[in-house]
Amino acid sequence: MKLEGLLYEIKINDNPYYLNQLLKNPKVNQVILGLCKRYRCRRLIVEDLLKCYIKNEYVYDENSEFIGERFVNLVQKYLGRRVYEISERGKRKY
Repeated sequence: MKLEGLLYEIKINDNPYYLNQLLKNPKVNQVILGLCKRYRCRRLIVEDLLKCYIKNEYVYDENSEFIGERFVNLVQKYLGRRVYEISERGKRKY
């Protein structure tokens, strides 16, 4: 299934099964792997952050032509910030 279809099923129909399919999508998987490599964090942390982002903050826009590309860019920006914050907290020594 395409990225647009997965996002539609998750946000509009509230079907949690498609979250796992979204994580297996090559574009999303590439973003997750890049963040894990860059910030040296575990994949499960990034996946949990992605799920929280989709459920709480992501707004599905049916009128947009580039739903998939826009989603990947938003995820990369949002997750990059969040993973950076988490990794910096772990590095601090008190």
